[in-house]
Amino acid sequence: NRDYSNDYIHSTLLPCQTVGVQGDCRSYSALVALSSKGSPDWCSLFDLAKQIPKKIHGINRVCYVFGDILPQGAETTITPTRLCPAVIKQLQHADDIVNQTLVKYDLIRPLSQVPVILFPVNFGEEGKRSICIRTFITNDFMTGVPAVPGVHIPIQALEEIVKNILDTVPGIVRVCYDLTAKPPGTTEWE
Repeated sequence: NRDYSNDYIHSTLLPCQTVGVQGDCRSYSALVALSSKGSPDWCSLFDLAKQIPKKIHGINRVCYVFGDILPQGAETTITPTRLCPAVIKQLQHADDIVNQTLVKYDLIRPLSQVPVILFPVNFGEEGKRSICIRTFITNDFMTGVPAVPGVHIPIQALEEIVKNILDTVPGIVRVCYDLTAKPPGTTEWE
């Protein structure tokens, strides 16, 4: 029950839904993006990621958006996206960057799965899309937790992933990091 009113963390409801788990059923609910001034306070971000879906049942996933803090009321529109060779290439390029970095930092075994998600939110930059990194640690895939930066994944590795995606993958406006446990989120996005 920490008071975040004086912290520099903003929340933004994104114009897309993700799949989640509520009880024995799958649900499609809203995605919330958190952004902050300066370096992310991972402890506070993970605390908020646990609290938000518990208090607002229409939200099942929370992610952190790297880069400048999103202003309150930030424009978050969608880039119409179809599965075509250019879009597939964009995702493959980002996925390759993530996987090369995981190998470099010897993270293939400690992390159970690391889906890379291309999603159509353009944060006000028409024609662009975003990437979300979903690190996942589990024994059985029935439940699991995201890797905590600085604990399960080196912050330097994450910064390298973000920088390389933004610098080399055309058409990507933001990189996000999924903060959601399972439940309420699922292992992967739909």
